[in-house]
Amino acid sequence: MSTPGGDEPVWWPARARARRREILEGLAGAEPAALATTIAAAAERSRRIHEVECLNLNPATNVMNPAAEA
Repeated sequence: MSTPGGDEPVWWPARARARRREILEGLAGAEPAALATTIAAAAERSRRIHEVECLNLNPATNVMNPAAEA
């Protein structure tokens, strides 16, 4: 397994490796507060994608209908 700034994971597709480089370059030298803001924004975007914009078929993330649960 690779670590940030370490060797690129050779099994990743070229596009994924390029995106990884892009992200690492964009974060290089960032202040901790800026990193925290970036991480929080990414987490919120992920939540929105999985809970609002998409039909998520992962049963571990499903919320039971309150009427069915009662």
